[in-house]
Amino acid sequence: VAENIAFPLKVQKMNRIDREKLVQKYAALVHIEALLERRPAQLSGGQQQRVALARALVRQPDFLLLDEPLANLDAKLRLEMRSEIRRLQQETGLTAILVTHDQVEAMSMCDRIALMNGGRIVQYDTPTAMYVAPENQFVAGFLGNPPISFLSGDGLGLEAPGVARYGIRPEAFGPQFGGGVSGQVTFVETQGREDLFDVRLPSGEILRSIQPAGSGIRAGTPVDWGIAHDQLLRFDQNGARV
Repeated sequence: VAENIAFPLKVQKMNRIDREKLVQKYAALVHIEALLERRPAQLSGGQQQRVALARALVRQPDFLLLDEPLANLDAKLRLEMRSEIRRLQQETGLTAILVTHDQVEAMSMCDRIALMNGGRIVQYDTPTAMYVAPENQFVAGFLGNPPISFLSGDGLGLEAPGVARYGIRPEAFGPQFGGGVSGQVTFVETQGREDLFDVRLPSGEILRSIQPAGSGIRAGTPVDWGIAHDQLLRFDQNGARV
């Protein structure tokens, strides 16, 4: 492992003492000091990722490009490495560019996101701004888990000039917002501390709601819930937010 991390420094013809100092420094930064004498084949997936990070950082680059760095890790390791990479970026102050198709990685690890569609950037903003005020229907649909629901005005009993579709996130629909939208629960997914509900409206459209666990509501239950109108997203016939 130590030789693997030091390889870029050998290529630069750095002397051995300085190489060893830098290897120790960056191994400590990614918490692999105890692994320096091991062979790569003896490491777990998460440890191998840390070695790769140390090898990249030891060059002291101006910026760091991370191309799908967590793609081959299991869910637990992905969560661990997300926080690890974010911590490293904040501690070193290094500018890092992360390429990912995973919206959770983008939202949790990045200060700003450049979201692309068809090879073009469709929005460049902070994760929060992009979630709350997406430029168009594509952006709104890409971000958010559980995903946003898109409905016609007919399904919601709403009508506004120039609005073709409405976007409602699961946290913006539920009994805490009063009533006015009637439907029937068709599916309940228990997620531990929360339950996710699919509600079929009279129009046949599905509206999702996420609520604290323990409501006792089951599939087949009729409901009359409300919408947080200040969180309602409106899109025109071309998909642009209005």
